[in-house]
Amino acid sequence: GLLTADAGEVSLDGAQGKFPQCSYMFQQNALFDSQTVWENVALPLREKERISKKDLAQRVTALVEQLELENAVDKYPAEISGGMKKRVALARALITNPEIILFDEPTTGLDPERKFAVFDMIRSYRERFGFTVIMVSHDVPEVFGITDQVAWLDAGKIKYWGSPEDLKQSPPSELEGFLNPKLSSQSSAA
Repeated sequence: GLLTADAGEVSLDGAQGKFPQCSYMFQQNALFDSQTVWENVALPLREKERISKKDLAQRVTALVEQLELENAVDKYPAEISGGMKKRVALARALITNPEIILFDEPTTGLDPERKFAVFDMIRSYRERFGFTVIMVSHDVPEVFGITDQVAWLDAGKIKYWGSPEDLKQSPPSELEGFLNPKLSSQSSAA
């Protein structure tokens, strides 16, 4: 991460420490304004791997084409749409061929149409590239189409862990407002 944890530990398959098989897509994309789309996507390879310029160019070009960003490679983040920025951020997360990608609120601040487009993009690319998704989101009903398992954290503790289907069938009362926002807004208006 970017910050050192105050406490706790993280392990993956019993191992603790750094996890090169993991990648991260930031909540607000965290693209570098002074770098082109191509440079933003290439950054993790330049920083983490010893790779020839030829191999770097081949990998970045191939991924940019797969995510349909080839017409934007020479543009800067300020010159591209919000949806394209999400794809650039996803390309940067994918460039190291991770097994797991962590998504931090990937739809924050988006209108409903773009929100669904981002969830569709994640679902589609997960199927195409085969990575595992670990996502933090307040858009609970929308993530059900992406996830196999759902965990609900409250005050640092896991209060629910199970399938989306089980959660829909018998939700904890504290989650009903997340699962059905219309009910939540109706009860607060009463």
